[in-house]
Amino acid sequence: MARGSGGLHKWLVLQLTNPVILLGFLLPTSSFPAPEYTWYEVITPRQLLLLGGKAKKDDLSYTLNVSGKGYVIQLKPRKDDFPVKNLPLFTYSSQGRRIESHPYIPLECYQEGHVDGVANSLVVLKTCSGLTGFLSIRDRNYGIEPFHDSSAFQHLLYLINEPKPCMCGMRAPVAKRQAEELRAERGTRRDPRHPKYIELYIVVDEKLFQFEGANETRMAYLILDIVNLMGVHFRVLHTSIVLIGLEIWNTGNPFEVTNNVGLFKLL
Repeated sequence: MARGSGGLHKWLVLQLTNPVILLGFLLPTSSFPAPEYTWYEVITPRQLLLLGGKAKKDDLSYTLNVSGKGYVIQLKPRKDDFPVKNLPLFTYSSQGRRIESHPYIPLECYQEGHVDGVANSLVVLKTCSGLTGFLSIRDRNYGIEPFHDSSAFQHLLYLINEPKPCMCGMRAPVAKRQAEELRAERGTRRDPRHPKYIELYIVVDEKLFQFEGANETRMAYLILDIVNLMGVHFRVLHTSIVLIGLEIWNTGNPFEVTNNVGLFKLL
C-alpha cells in the first residue's frame, strides 16, 4: 500500500526559506511521521483515448470518481525544466568518497492540467507507474498515490488538510513589523510579474534515506515529485523552482543533524 506524504508536500512549500534544503526535517521519518488521513477512498482512474485535431500525442486524459461524482482531468507535459538538464546526484562510497552521477529522469511523466468544467481547478501528477500527485477540486485539495501491488490500477485518494502557517519562532510583534516593512518595500520593487527563479540544492540525510528503503532511485524520484508540485504552486508568484542538485548522505551524516543546522555546515 502506498504511504501518504501529500499533506507534507504543501507544508514543504510553506516552509521554503533557504536555497539549500535538508530534507531530514521536511519529510516523514521515524521522528516526523506522516499525518493521518481525515478522509480517503480507493478509486480506479480510467485513461481516455483522446480524439480530434486538438489532441496532441503527449496529452493525457483520465476519468476518476471523487465521493461518487465523476470528473475528467486533462493533462499536458510540463514545459519548463524544473530539474536542470543532466541533474547531478551526489552519493558517497563506503570509504567516504563523493560520487557524482546523472540519473535518467523521465520528464514526460510529469504532467499538469485541470479538471473539465471546474473553475480554478489544478492537477499536478506523475503519470508513470500509476498516478502520483495533487488535485485541487472545488476548494478541496487531494493527494493521490497508486497501490503498487494492485492489478486493477487502484489508487488511494485522500484529503489534504491545510497546514497552519509557520512563523518559525518569531514573536507576534516581530512578525507584524516585518510584514509592514515588506508591504512598504513592495511599492519600490519592480513589476511583481517579472519572472523570478529559486534554485534548490537538496540534501537528504541518512535517516530519511534509510526510512525510504535505502534506495537511491526511489529517493530521487520522491524529491522530484515534491519539486514538481512546489513549482506549480510558486508559478502564481511568477517564480520558477529549479532543482540544480541532489545529495544523499547514504553512508551516514557527516555531522550531527539538529533542528538549527546552518548553511555553513553544508558547504
